[in-house]
Amino acid sequence: MAIATSPGFCKIATLDEIAEHGHVLTPGRYVGAEEVEDDGVPFAEKMEGLTRLSGHEQIRVANILSLNDRMKARPSNVHNGFLAS
Repeated sequence: MAIATSPGFCKIATLDEIAEHGHVLTPGRYVGAEEVEDDGVPFAEKMEGLTRLSGHEQIRVANILSLNDRMKARPSNVHNGFLAS
């Protein structure tokens, strides 16, 4: 199996290249970033969607934490890990 350079993953560097970088072996100096195909969706639109998703997830986490707090406050109502009515 031959080893090959793969942008964003690995790079076969020569000793001259390593010397040019002052013998620093930080991968980012050599590997770079993988080429990513543009999907045509503007960054602002992507960010808006991610922010909205993040907000929904934060609400879900808050609800879970609230339920957890209620369960801790009433240990007599908890049986086998579930709230009893």
